[in-house]
Amino acid sequence: MIRFAFVWGILLLLPAACGKPDVFHVESFAQSEGSDIRLNEPLLFRFSHEIDRSSIGARTARIVNERGEEARGRWVVLGRELRFLPRLPLEPDCEDAGLSPGQRYTVHLTGYPAYCAVLSIKGTRLVNTSAYAFRTVSWQDDRLAMFEDPEPEAGLKLIEVGGIPYSKLGSEGVFVEAGTALELVFSEPLFPHAIHCSRAKILMIYRQGGTAVDQAQLALTSRILDKGPRGAVVVIEPEGGFQKATRYNLFLEMLDYTDFGGRPLETHGHITIDCSGGSTP
Repeated sequence: MIRFAFVWGILLLLPAACGKPDVFHVESFAQSEGSDIRLNEPLLFRFSHEIDRSSIGARTARIVNERGEEARGRWVVLGRELRFLPRLPLEPDCEDAGLSPGQRYTVHLTGYPAYCAVLSIKGTRLVNTSAYAFRTVSWQDDRLAMFEDPEPEAGLKLIEVGGIPYSKLGSEGVFVEAGTALELVFSEPLFPHAIHCSRAKILMIYRQGGTAVDQAQLALTSRILDKGPRGAVVVIEPEGGFQKATRYNLFLEMLDYTDFGGRPLETHGHITIDCSGGSTP
């Protein structure tokens, strides 16, 4: 009996000797109770242990504002870090952004005693269900002021034209079918209001029998696509669409697009767009 009591006493002392119990918890939230959070600013949580990425979903991680509207975006797990990347806007008024301006949001992370909870890679449930608040920047007439530049050290570059890397585009340019649009891919997301307000032009060269017989400058229509790297894919077409028996020159200096830092396109030169197959209707 004395031997049993001695062993039990040793076991009781082991947790104290080995430090704190292995509790899975949130160590910090970078934007905790913060205000003027930009609408594309990533939210950053740091946990005590590595996170099981498969445990992060709509039932375990939610962000809602005071109107009950859920934030739109995606969660990313990087070891012990959990990040929420708000959805970037594609519409000119920026109202389709993942976060709304001037709103108080609450982040809900589900933990013990819920069965469906945020887990560590060891299968340990988050120690408790917790909530974290932040407030977004108020509405600004200068819409650019509501966003941060995610890549302040990088420059905005054109990287792909019609499925061809821009660096490999020859003097013959790229071919497009009449009535279709040309897809451009950039190195980072474009600010949609700048696309909407763009005054870019394209030079149309009408050809007949292989000879240029007329030319004109046309307004260029641009639209951001919800595909690929979100916000970085744009389709363009001239006023009236691309026409048969026609070649176009797009001078990149005339593309007045900007990124979310307000910086213009750094790529220079021009793109020849060939739609010369066939004859004019």
